[in-house]
Amino acid sequence: MVKKIIFSIIISFIISFTIFLGIMYIPEKNQGEVIGRLNYVEIQKEFFLKDFKINEKKIFILGSSYTQALNTTQINLKIKPECQNCQTYNLSIQGDSIDKRKKVIDSIIAAKPEMIIYGISEMDFVNPIKSEFNISNSVLPDLQYIISTELNPSQYFKFFEISASPKDKTWNVIRQINKDESINTRFNPFPNTPFLKILKSNTIIVSELELKSIRTNIQQLGNINEPEKNITLKNLKQMIKDFQDNDIKISLFIVPHHNYLTSIESKEFKKSFESIKNDLEKTTGKNIYPRIESYSEMPIWHDLYHIAVNDKTLIYSDDISKIILKELNN
Repeated sequence: MVKKIIFSIIISFIISFTIFLGIMYIPEKNQGEVIGRLNYVEIQKEFFLKDFKINEKKIFILGSSYTQALNTTQINLKIKPECQNCQTYNLSIQGDSIDKRKKVIDSIIAAKPEMIIYGISEMDFVNPIKSEFNISNSVLPDLQYIISTELNPSQYFKFFEISASPKDKTWNVIRQINKDESINTRFNPFPNTPFLKILKSNTIIVSELELKSIRTNIQQLGNINEPEKNITLKNLKQMIKDFQDNDIKISLFIVPHHNYLTSIESKEFKKSFESIKNDLEKTTGKNIYPRIESYSEMPIWHDLYHIAVNDKTLIYSDDISKIILKELNN
């Protein structure tokens, strides 16, 4: 009897895992529109080499999906009364990183922006942890976590490289079944967002109940190397130096994350990120604008990491506009 139960569990596991892999590798529609590893440098170089208006004072917002909700139309509306020739470009790239952006810094500098504003977070400096299971709400270990960090089979077979967000991947595949193609189509949410292609799902504000549900399933955030050993910090400091050497203003701010996410950070994790910020400010002379904690009380969230991309979340753009104006006037 026991053998039969064990055999049934094993078979169920194999079937479930096979279905999981199958979903992860169903190709999503319109993915060719998204900037990726193969065209990362080429697409950006093409943009930075284009002919901008002669008198235009370009403001480049750099970041990953954490800055995708910054509305260039709203920001320009706020800053143009004080800087008529200013033009804001949200150059966010989903899945971007400081280490990758460093590859195109020469192209960014060649475009001669008036100012760079860079949105960073703890996650930019994190190393993935390798040995602990997320079992807070399940008797089973987190399969994606074990496979991607502990076993890491992708180093042997590229096929087994699992999507960074199985939940989003699953929902996107389900949406593809829907006959309404607009659900699956990626689009530029605002003017001057050349690298940003979002899905309609990114515009959705979720309920407080769903945010709490997401919190209960969040994985451990990993660890952050000390400043002396943190390669990403080294790359960011070099980028800042390169901008400053070319008389390009640069400001940094901590992107919004919900308190439900930051509340699970360990004391050690918070202390490590604080060390990164302190070292960055000390060595570059730049003050980093802090995270605005009050956002967590507002109905503006798509998930714990991202503010939704729609007109109900313009407070994020308004606050960044204030930073831009302050820095322009310094």
